[in-house]
Amino acid sequence: MRTFLAAFLLAAGMFAAGDAPAQPTPAYRETSARTKEVGERYLAAYLAKDWDTVGALLAENGSFADRTAELVFGSTLQQGRAATLAFFEKGYAGVRMRYRPVRAMHTGHYAVYEGLLDWTLQLGDGRSIATEAMPFVVILRVEAGRVVEHRDYADYHPFVENLRRTPRPGSAGTTGR
Repeated sequence: MRTFLAAFLLAAGMFAAGDAPAQPTPAYRETSARTKEVGERYLAAYLAKDWDTVGALLAENGSFADRTAELVFGSTLQQGRAATLAFFEKGYAGVRMRYRPVRAMHTGHYAVYEGLLDWTLQLGDGRSIATEAMPFVVILRVEAGRVVEHRDYADYHPFVENLRRTPRPGSAGTTGR
């Protein structure tokens, strides 16, 4: 039985290897290049809070989500260009950002950006929470020259800790009372 299983797995591996192209196809290279072009423009506009450019590059049915932010800010899932832009305009109004890239990858329909984000959030209660060097990943799916899916992933631990340590206006805070 073991001999049969080993022979079967070996044969399956040979057939699977025979289907793989020796070099990337022109469609792969062209798609990756287009993804890079659109992805870089979109990311620059997103970080600059240039919502007009983001809107021009976001597909009508495009979506956004940051699942890592759900326990901090609540649900971030947005479906459609109008809802996504409204979310960005409102949710990012009190945010200042500076992105420091670490690496980028553009492969087929996907653009993946990894970096560190220095950002400050101005809260409605008057507090300003600054977070430096937060690990930050943006993954974009690009189809037909438009972003159809935007996903952010971040390590919110430093932000949550800074928020916890920052006293609310009018509270005793760190005055020792």
